[in-house]
Amino acid sequence: MSILVTGFTGKVGFQVAQALNDHQAKFVCGVRNVEKASSEYGSRYDFTGLDFSDPSTFTEALKGVEKIFLMYPPGDQMEFDQFIHRAKAAGVNHIVYLSVKDVQFMPFIHHFKWKS
Repeated sequence: MSILVTGFTGKVGFQVAQALNDHQAKFVCGVRNVEKASSEYGSRYDFTGLDFSDPSTFTEALKGVEKIFLMYPPGDQMEFDQFIHRAKAAGVNHIVYLSVKDVQFMPFIHHFKWKS
Protein backbone atom coordinates (compact mmCIF):
# COMPACT_ATOMS: atom_id res chain seq x y z
CA MET A 1 0.00 0.00 0.00
CA SER A 2 1.14 3.51 -0.69
CA ILE A 3 0.37 7.21 -0.57
CA LEU A 4 -1.01 9.16 -3.51
CA VAL A 5 0.32 12.72 -3.70
CA THR A 6 -1.73 15.21 -5.68
CA GLY A 7 -0.54 18.66 -6.67
CA PHE A 8 2.98 17.42 -7.49
CA THR A 9 3.56 20.00 -10.20
CA GLY A 10 2.88 22.82 -7.72
CA LYS A 11 4.91 24.08 -4.78
CA VAL A 12 3.18 22.28 -1.92
CA GLY A 13 2.63 18.92 -3.61
CA PHE A 14 6.23 18.85 -4.76
CA GLN A 15 7.48 19.60 -1.23
CA VAL A 16 5.29 16.80 0.14
CA ALA A 17 6.76 14.41 -2.43
CA GLN A 18 10.30 15.52 -1.55
CA ALA A 19 9.67 14.92 2.16
CA LEU A 20 8.19 11.49 1.50
CA ASN A 21 11.13 10.66 -0.75
CA ASP A 22 13.58 11.75 1.96
CA HIS A 23 11.82 9.42 4.40
CA GLN A 24 11.84 6.57 1.87
CA ALA A 25 8.06 6.28 2.03
CA LYS A 26 6.19 4.36 -0.64
CA PHE A 27 4.21 6.88 -2.69
CA VAL A 28 3.11 7.79 -6.18
CA CYS A 29 2.45 11.22 -7.66
CA GLY A 30 -0.81 11.76 -9.52
CA VAL A 31 -0.25 14.03 -12.53
CA ARG A 32 -2.21 14.88 -15.66
CA ASN A 33 0.72 14.20 -17.97
CA VAL A 34 2.89 11.26 -16.86
CA GLU A 35 5.19 11.52 -19.87
CA LYS A 36 5.99 15.17 -19.18
CA ALA A 37 6.56 14.60 -15.44
CA SER A 38 8.77 11.56 -16.10
CA SER A 39 10.78 13.52 -18.66
CA GLU A 40 11.32 16.37 -16.22
CA TYR A 41 12.01 14.37 -13.04
CA GLY A 42 13.34 11.06 -14.36
CA SER A 43 13.21 8.10 -12.01
CA ARG A 44 13.31 10.15 -8.79
CA TYR A 45 9.52 9.85 -8.49
CA ASP A 46 6.84 7.40 -9.60
CA PHE A 47 3.89 8.84 -11.49
CA THR A 48 0.36 7.80 -12.30
CA GLY A 49 -2.12 9.53 -14.53
CA LEU A 50 -4.72 11.50 -12.60
CA ASP A 51 -6.99 14.15 -14.03
CA PHE A 52 -9.81 15.30 -11.76
CA SER A 53 -11.89 16.24 -14.80
CA ASP A 54 -11.57 12.70 -16.22
CA PRO A 55 -13.05 9.97 -13.97
CA SER A 56 -11.57 7.27 -16.23
CA THR A 57 -8.18 8.06 -14.61
CA PHE A 58 -9.38 7.48 -11.03
CA THR A 59 -9.31 3.67 -10.83
CA GLU A 60 -5.72 3.27 -11.96
CA ALA A 61 -4.51 6.20 -9.85
CA LEU A 62 -6.07 4.66 -6.73
CA LYS A 63 -4.66 1.13 -7.16
CA GLY A 64 -2.79 0.10 -4.03
CA VAL A 65 -3.35 3.48 -2.36
CA GLU A 66 -4.38 3.67 1.28
CA LYS A 67 -3.52 7.32 1.99
CA ILE A 68 -3.84 10.51 -0.04
CA PHE A 69 -2.34 13.98 0.20
CA LEU A 70 -5.14 15.86 -1.51
CA MET A 71 -5.29 19.36 -2.89
CA TYR A 72 -8.39 20.71 -4.58
CA PRO A 73 -7.35 21.03 -8.20
CA PRO A 74 -7.64 24.18 -10.27
CA GLY A 75 -9.85 24.19 -13.32
CA ASP A 76 -13.40 23.64 -14.44
CA GLN A 77 -15.56 20.54 -14.60
CA MET A 78 -13.77 18.80 -11.74
CA GLU A 79 -15.26 15.47 -10.64
CA PHE A 80 -13.91 15.90 -7.11
CA ASP A 81 -16.88 14.30 -5.33
CA GLN A 82 -16.69 11.28 -7.59
CA PHE A 83 -12.97 10.96 -6.85
CA ILE A 84 -13.65 10.96 -3.10
CA HIS A 85 -16.32 8.25 -3.48
CA ARG A 86 -13.99 6.14 -5.62
CA ALA A 87 -11.17 6.57 -3.11
CA LYS A 88 -13.39 5.32 -0.32
CA ALA A 89 -14.54 2.36 -2.43
CA ALA A 90 -10.90 1.56 -3.28
CA GLY A 91 -10.02 1.25 0.42
CA VAL A 92 -8.35 4.60 1.06
CA ASN A 93 -8.48 5.07 4.83
CA HIS A 94 -6.66 8.36 5.38
CA ILE A 95 -6.78 11.67 3.51
CA VAL A 96 -4.79 14.77 4.35
CA TYR A 97 -6.61 17.63 2.63
CA LEU A 98 -5.05 21.02 2.03
CA SER A 99 -8.06 23.27 2.17
CA VAL A 100 -6.37 26.65 1.81
CA LYS A 101 -3.88 27.46 -0.90
CA ASP A 102 -2.68 30.74 -2.38
CA VAL A 103 -3.61 32.40 0.90
CA GLN A 104 -1.31 35.31 0.08
CA PHE A 105 -3.91 36.40 -2.49
CA MET A 106 -7.00 36.05 -0.29
CA PRO A 107 -7.30 38.90 2.22
CA PHE A 108 -10.65 37.56 3.52
CA ILE A 109 -8.89 34.54 5.10
CA HIS A 110 -7.44 35.10 8.55
CA HIS A 111 -4.06 33.61 7.52
CA PHE A 112 -3.52 36.47 5.07
CA LYS A 113 -0.83 38.97 6.05
CA TRP A 114 -0.50 42.41 4.53
CA LYS A 115 2.94 43.22 3.21
CA SER A 116 4.33 46.44 4.61
